[in-house]
Amino acid sequence: MGESFAEVLAEFRKAEAPENIIPLLEDEQLRNALVAWKSVHIHYSRASSCEETDDASRWEWLWNVVEFDSVMFGVVAGCKVQEASSLFLRLKGLRLIYPDGTIHGHAKSFLSMMIMERLNRGKRPKKEESKAKGV
Repeated sequence: MGESFAEVLAEFRKAEAPENIIPLLEDEQLRNALVAWKSVHIHYSRASSCEETDDASRWEWLWNVVEFDSVMFGVVAGCKVQEASSLFLRLKGLRLIYPDGTIHGHAKSFLSMMIMERLNRGKRPKKEESKAKGV
């Protein structure tokens, strides 16, 4: 008997590799698309069990049992309609997104770190102010 959607998904989560996030370092559009993915409504189109044995086929099986609005994804990602499909395929191919609407754990940590860094950058006193205050 095959595995359930949740079981297969859990295996992919457990095997997350940090190197998958490397493209996010320099690609703002990809980062925006990653954030947008968390806002996409996922609909499970059919219940079935996974009989696939190799990783690539199991990954495709996960995506074949869900549906989502790719136009809405593109709008939220802030890209042109014709770019939405490519962005989705990149995120999916890099395994940065999951078919349950969540994202890769390392990517989530990376985004959080970027946000905190930018927020803290705005809070730091300027060098001139620090000298004047004796800091």
